[in-house]
Amino acid sequence: MALFCLILPENTIGQSPTIYKMNKKSNAKTQRFFVPNFSPKKHGFHFRNRFITKEWTQFAPAEHPIKKLRNLKDGYGLCGGMCHAAAELFVYRKDRPTQTSTPNTNSALYYYLAQSQLETFGLDLKYYNKIDDWYEMKDGKERLPKLSVTELGAVKLKLKRKQLAQITLMYYTQGEGNNWENHQVLVYGMEQTGENGTLYIYDPNFPNNDEQKVTYTIEDGKVIAEHLDRMVYGFLIVLPQMNNPYHQPAYLASLGQEEFVKGMRELKKQATEIAADLKKYYNLTSEQTARALKRAGYKADEVADALKKNFQRNAKQIATELAKVGYKAQDIVHALRDVMKQNGNQIVQHMKAAKIKATEISKGIQKELGYTPKKVVAIMKKAGFPLADIGDVIKTGLGTRSGYDAIDILKQNNYNALDIAKTLKKQYNSSFTTITRELRNRCKFDAYQTAKAIYEAYKLNAGQVADAIYNHAKFGLEDCKNAVEKIFNLSPTDVLEFF
Repeated sequence: MALFCLILPENTIGQSPTIYKMNKKSNAKTQRFFVPNFSPKKHGFHFRNRFITKEWTQFAPAEHPIKKLRNLKDGYGLCGGMCHAAAELFVYRKDRPTQTSTPNTNSALYYYLAQSQLETFGLDLKYYNKIDDWYEMKDGKERLPKLSVTELGAVKLKLKRKQLAQITLMYYTQGEGNNWENHQVLVYGMEQTGENGTLYIYDPNFPNNDEQKVTYTIEDGKVIAEHLDRMVYGFLIVLPQMNNPYHQPAYLASLGQEEFVKGMRELKKQATEIAADLKKYYNLTSEQTARALKRAGYKADEVADALKKNFQRNAKQIATELAKVGYKAQDIVHALRDVMKQNGNQIVQHMKAAKIKATEISKGIQKELGYTPKKVVAIMKKAGFPLADIGDVIKTGLGTRSGYDAIDILKQNNYNALDIAKTLKKQYNSSFTTITRELRNRCKFDAYQTAKAIYEAYKLNAGQVADAIYNHAKFGLEDCKNAVEKIFNLSPTDVLEFF
């Protein structure tokens, strides 16, 4: 990626004329260049640069050259990242965080500033190496003031174009002091009268302060600079690449969880990527992540994939969490099949464990897997659903309107006569005489099985059972006598009165 400073059209950031004033004593013109509307109070961060460790380097990509540096020591701040981030937010007109305390190292804002800090080093550490060269320069005390003349010209050019200029102040050179104690600031304006000038800066060490400045004098081809009554051997411009903060996950995350997910959704980010950041920035659980992704409009299979990859959730856990956050059964079936590679039996078991209603499961597997009613009931039965649930599946889940069709489905799945009788009575309000007839004619149960079923399902007496199996089902007389005798424990003589 090429390193460059984004130059926006001037009319996008306001207009401010260059001002030339005559100094009455020296007759020298005063040149003034300012970035319109910028103010450290309005656009700098509210907290001070108090980061005292080098932990931010861990956020660099694995292949980033910063990982290979061995001379990093504790004490690095994030002044460069704070300046660069403030500039990006200003240029792209994005809100600065309202936080007033220094972000902790686990926060999204810290990630954003750390990433911004890395960007100030430039591609292949171009600017880091330049700063290091200036620090190590053996004759730096002589050369840096001369080299700074060119850098001052670059700063002036950016300001004339109404662009912020980020610079590194070299308090140390010739290997003296500590390199990491040199400092980055953001220049938003300058005044120069003759050879004397002032750079107006946002200094991350002084939040909400519009009074910070670097003063300088140009003498004999050298820039003699001072900051906070401290000599500056030189300063050099850095040009980190400008990116829209809204395209950077860490910045979005600093705005809050809801804003983060919304922004990432607008950027068409995949659910797996958002889930990883939700886990990193907010330490969300897999269920909380699933809920956030659902609110953002992601489909069940996308969420399942995110939970699988970022939380190592198995199919059962995913089914449970998708159900808890409100996904429909059909969507869960789709996710378990396509993402978790589960078959129909496994899907039903997982969804049952997730306490999803049997009727919803049956609708889901019929629509998504294309199963016949017979196969749906077979799988539900195998999964251990009780008869009452199976009846609901047949009538409500599968939409079986005809009691005769229901009988066929139950018989095909080897339900006994009593189960069929109970189901038809409950679901279709079938009379016992109708059931008796269909148990014989449609299901081919014998007289005893049929009689036993209607007796237990309808709580009939011996006379009612005898009438049903003999007169309505048309079983043979002897079979009817034997069935009634056995069920009601009657003698052959007693049974005769019913026939």
